[in-house]
Amino acid sequence: MKSDVFLLNSDNSRPKAEIGYNENGNFSFDFKAVSIGDDTLQYEPTITVLTEDTVSENGVVYMAQKARKLSDDEVSVTIPKKITVVPNGETPVNVKIELTEKGKANLKAQFPNGIYIEGFVTMTPIQNDEVSLSYPFMGFFGDWQALNIFDSDIYDDEPASICETQIGQFRNSDGGGYILGHNYYVDGATEYNANKIAIKGSETGKNVTAAVSLLRNADKLTFSVDDSDGNTVYSESSTNVSKSYHSSEGYYTPMAAKGWAPFDVWNTPLDDGNYVYKITATLGQHEETKAFPIVIDSVPPEVISSRIEGAKWIVTVHDNHFIQGVCATATGNEPITKWIEPDAVSSDATSEITFDLSTSGFKGLTQAKIALIDYAGNTYISDYYSLSAAEVIYPQSVTLDKSALVLTEGESAMLNAEIMPQNASNKTVTWSISDTDVAQISASGKVTAKKTGNAVITAQTVNGIKASCDITVNEKQAETLPIAAAVSVKKNTLTGNIIPFRFQLGNIKKVATVSFTFQKDDALQFESLIGKNGFTPLGIKWNNDNTATIALSYLQNGAGGSLTKNELFDAAEVQFKEILNDMTVGIRLVDVSAAGYDKNGKAVYFTTKITAESANTNVTKKSSCDVNADGVVDLLDITYCQKFYRMGEKSIDWNDFKHCDLDGNGLIDIEDLIIILKVM
Repeated sequence: MKSDVFLLNSDNSRPKAEIGYNENGNFSFDFKAVSIGDDTLQYEPTITVLTEDTVSENGVVYMAQKARKLSDDEVSVTIPKKITVVPNGETPVNVKIELTEKGKANLKAQFPNGIYIEGFVTMTPIQNDEVSLSYPFMGFFGDWQALNIFDSDIYDDEPASICETQIGQFRNSDGGGYILGHNYYVDGATEYNANKIAIKGSETGKNVTAAVSLLRNADKLTFSVDDSDGNTVYSESSTNVSKSYHSSEGYYTPMAAKGWAPFDVWNTPLDDGNYVYKITATLGQHEETKAFPIVIDSVPPEVISSRIEGAKWIVTVHDNHFIQGVCATATGNEPITKWIEPDAVSSDATSEITFDLSTSGFKGLTQAKIALIDYAGNTYISDYYSLSAAEVIYPQSVTLDKSALVLTEGESAMLNAEIMPQNASNKTVTWSISDTDVAQISASGKVTAKKTGNAVITAQTVNGIKASCDITVNEKQAETLPIAAAVSVKKNTLTGNIIPFRFQLGNIKKVATVSFTFQKDDALQFESLIGKNGFTPLGIKWNNDNTATIALSYLQNGAGGSLTKNELFDAAEVQFKEILNDMTVGIRLVDVSAAGYDKNGKAVYFTTKITAESANTNVTKKSSCDVNADGVVDLLDITYCQKFYRMGEKSIDWNDFKHCDLDGNGLIDIEDLIIILKVM
């Protein structure tokens, strides 16, 4: 493929246009067609303007990762109709792209943060033996500088678009470490609290850095730390930093190459105190900064006091920042209690921690120690405290109010435990279940059945005494809606025509036989009974109370069976003889019985509900407005006349449709359609 013409932007640097961004939706760019040949060539340019398409799933709109062409009522383009390129010459071309009010409204609704406007100019040669040329362009509708550079961080409540920025302390030797501001000792802790970010000041071989989630590329990314006086004690930068993304290998989140070690230039540990860790991203003239408080803390937590009250051991603790966890230990090595985080809401606070000496961990102990750790990792283990003054009365037995429980899926019940003696120091019961798929039990003893099966529920006292209850969960039977039954007939019937009433069923499951009992007006004379949709008529019975009953059975291919169908359908049609006079006649459905089979194949009756009990039809002589002769004056008659709209008596086929000229003016016009509408 060869061409003597190529396309360049105005400064001869690139074969593409970068048209910038704005919020008014008006874009303009220039390029030129450059000839290196000896012939004059002509081109017809066209322009295609694209944006991002969207897709909706479960009510949420997502980018579809594919282009959508803007329609003519969304964008207006201005470009020469013909471009002539002279031999060895250059021809400038100006292109204008203007979003219409509709186009701007559509894009703002779909992309409130702005969206790319892109596409290409196609130069189609008038000469058949020449090559088509293409010139791409890209711009942005919206305020490009207003878009956030940073994604949310792990310490705020905003969900991340890609992943969360987080600050951690890592070992230089192997890169291992942990995220700061999180409790790693208390079971079930999920919070990441920026106010609890802390490190020791004198630890070597570790550095602090942030894994940064960027929504956009950054010209420059700077990591820095300021002390409480605003002096910068650490700073390093990276340039041309890629935005974050997810791949098969995980998330890409830029980090500082070296990280911050809390030492000065003379390798002296920095003073304890409050610092600010900053991440600053620069993109063009736009700059954003994320700042996190960080505390250098080299002081371990402490025990202020200890006292025994009955079976309770109450310990008062303090830390200059925040304590991460407190536990009791028999030897100073392994905890005998769970780790507890004090409820301090501010730093440098004093808190009380209460241990229950009646729990199994303290059984037989006359002394124990207290272990503490703060968020900087400083630890403290106390000397032994005497527990001999404790007055502990242990539970001797536990009894449940139910030894067996039978529930249906979704049902709930309460289990109650009685602890003896009544003056036991701690009557707390811990509940557990052998199979959590079958049921679940709450801390208060509420049992909720989940799935068919059997399980054992166990209640255990603080000193290990147990009682159990066997639970059986049965399958929940699906709620069966009643069978819907109805009767219907056309609104209008012409005199001299058979009158068919339709008997209908809906929401049926394995129905084999059905009967309809109805009352009719005296003017209606029975003609015939017809089965529909596989139902065979068994006959009609005239009752003494001026009612009639029709019965039908579902018979297919010479054998019995049953039918399952949700939507309303015709099961039977009862036809009545012609009526010659104008009148209104109808029937009323008074009872419906249906029988069939349950899931085990047993013959059973089903409940029914009549949803439309009356049906009436107006018997009238043929109307001149019934132009399509179907016995009803409706929209179909208007549609029939519309075919001949504005045709008159001079038309060749006038005799075929002159009956549509209802006002007799020799023309099928709007007045004729209005006449039909008034009769409907």
